[in-house]
Amino acid sequence: MKGLATIFKKECLRYFTDYRMLIALFLPGILIFVLYMSMGNIMTNIVSTPAIENTVFHIAYTDDFGEGEYPKLVSLLEATFTSGGRGNTLKTYPLSEEESLSAKEEVKKGTYDVYLDYSPSFEDELLGEKVQTLNIYYNGASEKATYLYELTSSLVSFAYNGYLLNQENGFPIDSNVAEENFRMDQVASFLIPLLTTTFLFSPIISLAPESIAGEKERGTLATLLITPVSRSAISWGKILAISLASLASALVSFLGVFFSIPSILPGFQLSFDSAFPILILFLLSDILFVGIGIAISAFAKSIKEANSYLGGLLTLMMVVSLLSSILDFSALPFAFIPVFNISSCMSLILKSSTFPWLYMTITIVVTALAASLVVFFSNRLFRSEKIMFRK
Repeated sequence: MKGLATIFKKECLRYFTDYRMLIALFLPGILIFVLYMSMGNIMTNIVSTPAIENTVFHIAYTDDFGEGEYPKLVSLLEATFTSGGRGNTLKTYPLSEEESLSAKEEVKKGTYDVYLDYSPSFEDELLGEKVQTLNIYYNGASEKATYLYELTSSLVSFAYNGYLLNQENGFPIDSNVAEENFRMDQVASFLIPLLTTTFLFSPIISLAPESIAGEKERGTLATLLITPVSRSAISWGKILAISLASLASALVSFLGVFFSIPSILPGFQLSFDSAFPILILFLLSDILFVGIGIAISAFAKSIKEANSYLGGLLTLMMVVSLLSSILDFSALPFAFIPVFNISSCMSLILKSSTFPWLYMTITIVVTALAASLVVFFSNRLFRSEKIMFRK
C-alpha cells in the first residue's frame, strides 16, 4: 500500500522522539516496579516483629503458682531471651489478687509491658473439666510492649500444649510441599487481569485521541488527506504505529508488575505454561483495544470528546475485569463474549488446577475475529467523509 511505510514512520517518530510522550508511555511502568518493590519491603517491615536488642522487658502475672514458682509460659519466655543472643532480659512481677485489679492500668502507664491474667489454679486445672482462661494485656502504642506481646503469644501453645507446630531444630519450616500457593494464585488471578486491561488501554487514551481527533482539531488532517496517499494507507499506518507504541508501553508496565509482584505475593510463581498463553491474549487484546481507540478517535470531533469516550470505556473494562475475577465465569458460553472472555480466561489460567484449553482456544478465536472487525470498522470510518468532517 503506497505511503503506508511513510505514515507509519511519521507516527512512530512522533511517539518515540517526543520526550513528553516517552515519559507518558514508559514512566508509569518504571514507577509501578519501584512502587511495588517498595510496598513489598514496607509491608514486610510493618508486619514483621521488630528486632529489639539490649532491652529490659517487664512482665506481670497473677501469682497463683506457689512460692518461688514461675508460670511455664514465663519460664519459656526467659529461656527464649537467654538463648536469643540479643542481650534482652526479662523482669517478672508476681501480683497478688489485690494488685492484679490495677494491673491493666499499670500496663497502660508503661509500668509493665505485658500482663498475664491467669484464671485461678490455671496450670493445676489445665486438663480438668473446667475450662481455664489466660488473658494477655499489653500497650499497643508501645513498640517494646508489642514485641513482647507477639513473642509471648507465639509461645503459649508451646508452654501448655506440649507440642511444636511447624518447627524443626528450633526454626519454622515451610509446610507447603508444592511449588504453587493456592491463596497467592487466587490473588494473582484477581490482580493480573485487572492490571493487564488497565495497562493495555491506558496508553491508547494518550495516543488515539491525538492521532486522528487531534489532527481534526488542529486542521492538519485535511492537509494530510489531500496528499497522494490513500486513506487506507493513512489509517493502517496510524493503527500500526499506535499498536507498536501502546504495546511497548504496556509491556514495560506489565514487566514492572511481574518482576515486582513477588515482593507483594511471596508465594506466587508464574510458569512458562501460564505466561505464554497470557502473552498471546495480551497481544490480541492490544490489537482489539487499538482498533477501538482508533474508531472512537475517528468518530470524535475533538481530543476532549475522544478522551471522554475512552475514559468511560476504560472504567467499564475495569469493572468487567473485576467481575470476571471475582465471579465464576468458567462456563464455555462466556468465552464467546469479547473483552469479557480475556479477563475470564486469564483468571482461569492462573487459578485452575487444569489448563482450560477449550476456553482458551475459543477466547483466542473470538478475540482475533473481534479485533479484525474493529480494525476493519475503524478503517471504514476513516474513509467516510461524513464521519471524518462532521460538525
